[in-house]
Amino acid sequence: MNPRREVMERGAIAIEGQHIVEVGKSEEIARRHKSARVINAKGKVILPGFVNAHTHGIHNLLRGGLSVDRSLYDWLWNVLWPGVIAYKQEHAEIAASLFCLEAISSGITTVVDNADWGCLDELSEPTIRTYEKLGIRAIYARMIFDTIYPELDEFIKIVEAQHPEIIHVSDRGMGVEDTQSAMKSVENLMDKFHGQAGGRIRVWPSPGITHYATKESMLKSRELAEKFDAMCSIHVAESRYDKEIYGVSSVEYLDRIGFLCERVLAGHCVHVNDRDIRIMKLRDVKVAHNAVSNMYLASGIAPIPRMIAAGITVGLGTDDCNCNNSVNMFADMKTTALLHKVANLDAAAITAEKILEMATIDGARAVGLEKEIGSIEPDKKADLILIDMDLPQLTPCHNIPGTLVYQACGKEVNTAIVDGKIVMENHMFPAIEKQYGGIANLLLKAQEASNEVIERARMERIRDRPWKTISN
Repeated sequence: MNPRREVMERGAIAIEGQHIVEVGKSEEIARRHKSARVINAKGKVILPGFVNAHTHGIHNLLRGGLSVDRSLYDWLWNVLWPGVIAYKQEHAEIAASLFCLEAISSGITTVVDNADWGCLDELSEPTIRTYEKLGIRAIYARMIFDTIYPELDEFIKIVEAQHPEIIHVSDRGMGVEDTQSAMKSVENLMDKFHGQAGGRIRVWPSPGITHYATKESMLKSRELAEKFDAMCSIHVAESRYDKEIYGVSSVEYLDRIGFLCERVLAGHCVHVNDRDIRIMKLRDVKVAHNAVSNMYLASGIAPIPRMIAAGITVGLGTDDCNCNNSVNMFADMKTTALLHKVANLDAAAITAEKILEMATIDGARAVGLEKEIGSIEPDKKADLILIDMDLPQLTPCHNIPGTLVYQACGKEVNTAIVDGKIVMENHMFPAIEKQYGGIANLLLKAQEASNEVIERARMERIRDRPWKTISN
């Protein structure tokens, strides 16, 4: 994934501390680094670790069938947010551990975790501490919800009325945050955690959605991003309900208020037009494409080939763990490629090579870390994954990008290295073993935690729904 997109056979990588120090032929590297520990990668492909440019890490306790067959706002207000506000701190820690296990297993080494419900600050520290402990490179984007668009407010009341038995956000006396308090909370998190673990942990401000964040919180978020040399994450035009605001498109509105700039990572951008794309290119806005969740919630298809043709940087995101419902970059790469081929009735609408770039170097550029990660080059951070190619589903292999994008299923990653440290080796997780006594114990705790969250939120009716051959 260097500028020449070199593919090196019989290659080797030398790592010292956090960084790659040399890339070359195996024999040459071995001769110059005789005292080094050697990981034998025979029969494997080494890639930069994948960058998950948009996700919501701890929502995995709310999957397993809870969120199926729902549109965006039904899912948000009747499943996601009632569930999240029922979390305890120990639930967040278990969920974050499960997330890291699943993400790293499929080759994801960097994540942007959009953390909502924003005002649940007691969940922030256990989540961030878990990311720090388990070794993943994490950007914690603390979401801000400090207003609600009036027309949506009435619509949400209708949506919530479908499930009066659930304890909704308003039932717990929560909802719209005070702008000043929310921004102070974000700044406190940035003061405490931004740059921790040798720079592996970062914190961003994240005005949640155009229709749920005030102009003041957006502009203050941009100021904080500039102050801490960070970025802002925001959800833009995800559904037809939020593609316009105050008579203009969401993108045009964000530009008019002075929010859009090179520090903005815009998630989804499903319902955007050519003018919006020109504005995003002009302001160097980055895009996180979430193909699977946009399909899962029937939100629509983002015009990604047009964005790429316009020169916009696009990374890939798996989005929520309960509207995908997995954290698997291989699965999402294949789905993304196929989606845009059929949507454009063009088999060459997007190439396997471009998809692999979106998961690595383009993803790194989308999150502002292209100088540190995303390619295998000297002086970059050693974020690497080893993929076992000696498997039935990857045989035969004549072209590596095509084989990986269309044949891999996500279980082929053998070893993962983040910041020069081995976080998974031969499918084993030393940190999980140490903290939970093994993967099986973590999975048991996650199921128990999910059961407790469902009971606390009174979501049993959703969990125990009857068989539905055809849904109304």
